[in-house]
Amino acid sequence: MSPRTKNQTTQLRTERKAQILQAASNVFSRAGFHAANVSDVAAEAQVSQGTIYHYFKSKEDLFMAVFEVWETESFYQEVRAATDSFASAGEQLRQLAYAIGERMAQAEDILPANVEFWSHIYRNNAIREGFRQVFSELRAG
Repeated sequence: MSPRTKNQTTQLRTERKAQILQAASNVFSRAGFHAANVSDVAAEAQVSQGTIYHYFKSKEDLFMAVFEVWETESFYQEVRAATDSFASAGEQLRQLAYAIGERMAQAEDILPANVEFWSHIYRNNAIREGFRQVFSELRAG
């Protein structure tokens, strides 16, 4: 068996991180932020807790990453695609409302975790700082 190439290692790490984020999304949606444990996420992802901490510094960091994937990486791309396609402001607003409605319907399972995220912004310094960073990057981009 030959050693992995750098590309194979990078691909494996990307897949593992996505696997952990999906598991975390499931756990946070089911249990909520406070009741969820990193050990729950590890069990769901079928990895060790050490593997979770290899990718994420803390439960808050993991929670922030779930939010970033759900909120920024895909949602804002969907919104931009919907609004960039139309010239009139009225049609852009209609498409924006449609995109948001579709997104909420598709993400019904993550919505409880999303609501909990928003409720923690002013109660948890790590989440508040993560929130500021994400939206600062969105405004800059």
